[in-house]
Amino acid sequence: MVTDTRVFRGRTWHASALVNYAFGKCSPRVWEAVSRCSRQSPPKQPSLLFSSRTGYWSLVDTRAYLVQNGFISLFFQKSVLEDTAEWLALHGYRVISLDAAEWEELEQMHVDIASALEFPAYYGGSLDALNDCLSEVAVGSYGWSVAADTGLVLVLRGCAEFSVVDPVGAHRLLDVFARQASYAALFGHRLMCLVHSSDPKLSVPPVGGTTVMWNYLEAADSARQTRGL
Repeated sequence: MVTDTRVFRGRTWHASALVNYAFGKCSPRVWEAVSRCSRQSPPKQPSLLFSSRTGYWSLVDTRAYLVQNGFISLFFQKSVLEDTAEWLALHGYRVISLDAAEWEELEQMHVDIASALEFPAYYGGSLDALNDCLSEVAVGSYGWSVAADTGLVLVLRGCAEFSVVDPVGAHRLLDVFARQASYAALFGHRLMCLVHSSDPKLSVPPVGGTTVMWNYLEAADSARQTRGL
């Protein structure tokens, strides 16, 4: 059976829920939750999703869309990034945060990532070695616990600055991670990377065969017009 779904973002929840509440398609409990959520800040807002199969509306957190376009998402506003990382941590993900703006050369990137993801001592400190070790992270050999963690989240801050220092290295890092995140999915493992950029117009070449998109809340250009604070 094909399910007809429509997603309504913050500015239309109230009206949508009101219409469906009036026609008996939205329960009082959901209506109360929607009214409460509509007064919250955008990063904390869920969406409404309607299913023709059930005939009812349900609440869906916008962070559920994080990996719909790939395992790497771009972020501009720090508040949106922090809120997303906190939400993922609360839902059992191991969240590792690195400041790419501090990397003045590729070697520093290798040192920080090897330390954060607990790479073995024999790690070669090259992009090929990074690919090999991230494949081990993908299957859960180290870097996170398959038994204890929902998944692994790598938060990279200051990527725009690092891409100026080493554009090839910055792109290869994301490309390798995206490919290994796809590999991890074959085992039912969840790996994702949240990339913060102070440049609202940052464009990243495709990685892992997919386009790097801005996160769901900042997908529209107008959502990235304020400073990334």
